[in-house]
Amino acid sequence: MKLCYTYVRSTTGVSYAAPAYYADRLCERGRCYLRDFFNVDRRSQAFRDYETLKSATTSEVTQDKKDDLDKHPIEEHTGRRGRTRKVKTSDRARVEKDVQKKIGEKMDEKVLQLARKEWLKHVSANSNNATRENPWHPRLDNHMFWM
Repeated sequence: MKLCYTYVRSTTGVSYAAPAYYADRLCERGRCYLRDFFNVDRRSQAFRDYETLKSATTSEVTQDKKDDLDKHPIEEHTGRRGRTRKVKTSDRARVEKDVQKKIGEKMDEKVLQLARKEWLKHVSANSNNATRENPWHPRLDNHMFWM
């Protein structure tokens, strides 16, 4: 197949298949709409909202696993030089790893819900097609405007 010659933005062949270029352009367009979720600016409202959400999720998961964490306390050991250090047992480390995994799963779920909400906020109930799931104007539906 000669898909590398079908890319409409170039009059010559491109290095890989045109559908891959189109997919890349579409993903870039999606990133533009969801840029607040990819923004690393620590002063942004989106970052503060994320940190608040993460803090609440961490508290929630830690409370759920409190009994398991209490069963495996951090032990204190005194070394040869008289220094005291805290040591986690392998069971405690396993429980903490489970807690971090659970926090990650819950955060992924919550952030995905927020991203869907952000993406779908452009849907207008007053438009002719109230089931629209894209953020652009309905007149652009039949055009590849992102090309």
